Amino acid sequence: QRVKRAVQILRKEGWAGIKYHFHLVRDKERGKEENCRKEYDIYHIREEDYDRFRKADHPEPIEFKESREPLVSIIIYNQAVYTYYCLKSISKHTECIDYEIIVGDDCSADITLEMEKWARGIGIIHHKENCQFVKNCNRVSKKARGKYIVFLNNDTQVQQGWLKALVDVMEKDPNVGLTGAKLIYPDGLVQEAGGIVWQDAHVLQYGNGRQAGEKELNELREADYISGAAIMLRRKLWEEIGGFDERFVPAYYEDVDLAFQVRERGYKVVYQPRAEVVHFEGITEMLDERRKMEIEKNREMFLEKWKRTLAKEHFMAKDYPEAVRNMRKYC
Repeated sequence: QRVKRAVQILRKEGWAGIKYHFHLVRDKERGKEENCRKEYDIYHIREEDYDRFRKADHPEPIEFKESREPLVSIIIYNQAVYTYYCLKSISKHTECIDYEIIVGDDCSADITLEMEKWARGIGIIHHKENCQFVKNCNRVSKKARGKYIVFLNNDTQVQQGWLKALVDVMEKDPNVGLTGAKLIYPDGLVQEAGGIVWQDAHVLQYGNGRQAGEKELNELREADYISGAAIMLRRKLWEEIGGFDERFVPAYYEDVDLAFQVRERGYKVVYQPRAEVVHFEGITEMLDERRKMEIEKNREMFLEKWKRTLAKEHFMAKDYPEAVRNMRKYC
């Protein structure tokens, strides 16, 4: 199987591609030797949950204490089954921080329409049109009152201490404009520990498929970008930037672009490994041709927008070892 894969890479990407993938596989294999797999607290979603939510059989209500002066505004995109368990994880694992939650309902046909009955103490905005992810976040964020804004995918489940870990980064260093979490697959392996952007605007989810306890993946450091599934920004900076660039609608590369805009204004983008968030969609989503075309279109748009920065400050994929060494200098 590996030989077949190597031949495919050689034909498509040449020897530079072989070198790149060799180093990725080597890092993954080396990580396995540490035997540092971690277990996570997950609400497992069952098939009957989908039927129950579609039939408007309301689940047990989740109660949140409303904050008059929240430090953090957590903004969540909608879809009832995942949103419900995302909210349960926030309620269970978020302590010591005053926060508000705002959910953007994007023309749902499920019991999100009646979310007020099963999610109390949060803000809910029901859109009359399908805004999709980027526009939804931009619109909902205008209601945020916190000093910091968190964008959290609804198909996530946060782990103990996640929010305090993100706030700590911001509070300790005023030069940090954006920070984000370690994303974990439901099987306990890493989806992303900060991201690398190559000169051609392709991206690497650093640490993908590796064990969550590996030393290299648990160092506070700067990153080229952090996946928008779980990121925190200073609200004033977010407003200064003007939100996600809506040229990237409906999604893809808007989070990479945001990180570049943060750095362009003199702020740092920092990966916080102590904020751990389980992300469900990342392991199950199969990209159809339409989505692949959307990603490629947005990659080309991003490349055109940032080509000078990419050429001057970023590595080529074949220089993966050097890129990783450079990244770790900022630990």
